[in-house]
Amino acid sequence: MAYSFDNFSGFANDPFADVNEQIKDIEPLVFDKGEDNTFIACFRRYLAACGDSLPYYLLMAVSGAAFRLQIHYAGWRLISLDAACGQNLLPFLYEKTGHAFEERWICANRERHEAVKFEILEHLREKRPVIGLGLDGYARYGLVTGIRPGGILIAQDYSLSFYPHPVSEEMVWCYFMGRKDPNKKPAEEKDLYIAGFRQALKMARLERVHGYYLGQTAYAYWYATLVNPQHHDPLAQDWRAQERNEGNYQILKDLLHSRTQAAIFCRETALNYPETAAFTEAAATCFDAMTEEIRPFLDRHIVRPAAHINQARPWTLRERRQQAKALQRVSDIELKAIPLLEAALSILEG
Repeated sequence: MAYSFDNFSGFANDPFADVNEQIKDIEPLVFDKGEDNTFIACFRRYLAACGDSLPYYLLMAVSGAAFRLQIHYAGWRLISLDAACGQNLLPFLYEKTGHAFEERWICANRERHEAVKFEILEHLREKRPVIGLGLDGYARYGLVTGIRPGGILIAQDYSLSFYPHPVSEEMVWCYFMGRKDPNKKPAEEKDLYIAGFRQALKMARLERVHGYYLGQTAYAYWYATLVNPQHHDPLAQDWRAQERNEGNYQILKDLLHSRTQAAIFCRETALNYPETAAFTEAAATCFDAMTEEIRPFLDRHIVRPAAHINQARPWTLRERRQQAKALQRVSDIELKAIPLLEAALSILEG
C-alpha cells in the first residue's frame, strides 16, 4: 500500500506508540571485508531475508558493478560510485532476481519521512528489510531492519557495523521498498552467469551516459585530469578540491574492489562450467593483473583519503602521474579481457 506524502499533515496521537519490530540475523555490513559496494551488499542481505540467497560476486556481475568504471564529467565526484546513478545498475538486477522495487524519495523532508514509515512497517512485519540511502548521514546504502515505539527506525549499516542504531532521519535521501514480483520468474543459475558476461561487455563498450564517462572513455578522462596540473590544487581547502581528492581515492578503491569481484566471477564460472575454463581463467588472470597494478597505490598510501593530504604530506604531481601511468596499463589489460569474455559468453549461450 502506498501512502500520499502530499496529504500528510501529522497525527494528533502517535500511531507508532506501541510498535516494536526487528528483523534479526542480518549479516553485518563491514568495509574491507569483501563487500564494499554498499547497494549490492544490502541487496544480498535483502534477498537472503526473502529466502533467495545469491553470492555477492554473482550479484556484482549480474548488476554490472564488477565491470563498471564510471566518472562524472565534472571531475572525480563521489556520486560516480552510486549504483543508481549514471548507468543505473538496479533495474536489470531486479529483473534477473525476480524482485520489484519502489523508490520513496524523502530528500530529508520530515513529513515525507513520517508518512513512509507506514510502508516500512509493513515490510518489516513481513521480514523484508528496506534499503535506504543516507541512513547514517553519508551518501551510501544501509538497511532498515527495525522500528521502535514512537516510530524510531533502526538501521544496520557501515557506520556501526555490529550495532543497529537509529536512522539519521534528517539525512535520509531515499528508501527502496522491495518484494518478490509475482509476474517475474527469477533467472536460472546459468542465465545469471550469462547475464554477468553480457553486463561485462556492455560496461566495457559504453562511453558516456548522461553526465558520466564510462569504460575506456573514463580511463582516458581520468588519465588526462591526473596529468593536468591545472585540474585542481590538491592542497586547497575548498569543498571542490576536497571532493576531488576524496573522489580519486574512492574511485580507485572501488576499481580495485570491482575487478577483484570480476576475477572471482570468472573463476567461479570456470568451476561451474568447465567448458569455458580456457577463457574464463584467462580473463580472471587479466582482472588479477589489473588489481596488482592498483593495490600498491593504496597499500603505500600514494593515493589516500582527502583527510590525509596536507602540507606535511602533499599529493604531488609526480604521484598523480604515476597513478595515471598505472591506469593506462590497467585500461590496456581490460581491453585484452574483452575477447576472452566474448568467447566465454558464446560458449555459455551456445
